[in-house]
Amino acid sequence: MTRPAVPTSRGAVRPGAGMWPTLIVAIGLLAYAGVAHMIWPQLIGCALVGMLTSSFLGVRKAPKLGVAIEMPERVTVGDQLEVVISLTNESGRGCRTLHIRHRLHARRGIAADGATYVDRIPANGSAIVRLNRAVVARGVAPGSDVEISMAGAFGFFCRSISCPAMTRLIAWPAAADPVALQRTRSALASSSPITDVEVSGIRDWRSGDQLRDVHWRSYARSGRPALLERSVTTSCLVVVVLAAPTRQGRWRDDPDFERAISLAAEALHAAARDGEPTCMVTPGVGDGVLHTGDGEALLDQLAGMRMTAEPDQALMRHAVQHAGRGGSVLLVSNGSAPGGWKSRLFDAAAKADVTVLESRRLLVSTDLRRGSQ
Repeated sequence: MTRPAVPTSRGAVRPGAGMWPTLIVAIGLLAYAGVAHMIWPQLIGCALVGMLTSSFLGVRKAPKLGVAIEMPERVTVGDQLEVVISLTNESGRGCRTLHIRHRLHARRGIAADGATYVDRIPANGSAIVRLNRAVVARGVAPGSDVEISMAGAFGFFCRSISCPAMTRLIAWPAAADPVALQRTRSALASSSPITDVEVSGIRDWRSGDQLRDVHWRSYARSGRPALLERSVTTSCLVVVVLAAPTRQGRWRDDPDFERAISLAAEALHAAARDGEPTCMVTPGVGDGVLHTGDGEALLDQLAGMRMTAEPDQALMRHAVQHAGRGGSVLLVSNGSAPGGWKSRLFDAAAKADVTVLESRRLLVSTDLRRGSQ
């Protein structure tokens, strides 16, 4: 999707790395020439001053540039992020060689900054820049910006222009390990949740009701037809409980947890694609529960997941109820997660005849199998 990037300012002229040493040398030579009455130091000092002046005049007027950014809205960790930047020189004179840098606004390093050089753009001309880099982490970048820098002659002065753009980027979790994914799918498929039908009350007859639902004892007592009110408990095929790794209540990166997230993402997306109900428990994020049949919405939620809370008793009970008798819950956590809430989850699942599948164990068993081969 293409978005225009509007410069926030024309940028200020800044000294380059060699400006101050050159200026000090020029002043020293001119001072020495005035004291010693020598012509050569004076000529060299004047030449240096001329070089500094030429460099400053080259960037004194900022070029009027039109900038547009084209980039995808969603990518997957491990893919290449291609950003296309269109530059248009809207001024009446050519501009110097430009240094282009594209930066994502994200708390996590989704991708490294992309940078390149663009040759001189003539008056009313245009140029197209393509920047490619690898996506290394999941996350959400609400925007990005393009920094355009141009240096004067000899590099003594430069000018930088920042052009922010509302280009939202969502980096989905990486593709799951195929062996671990197959083991997870087999474990989920082996569970068979049972649909419970319970009687929740008695109500009066309504037009369109079935005769087989009539409660004959109530009809005999009151003389009015009454029906049994039934409630059906629908089980979800995939129920995922997330417990993120934390350090003193703050998020910390964990490669094993990221691998587990990839497993959960594949399982949830496959179930949503097949039209199966899903439930994702995310403690500390919104209401703590997400029910949706949209696979992209599930992946979007997992992309920006940065939890620092543990699942409470209510969330555990919700997950177990949604799994249903004979169903299973996929637990996504790291190896250093506290065991208190884990034991409570296993106890609640055992009472409800629900199996808890730990992604950590699935990944470890996969690694051990590969190591023995």
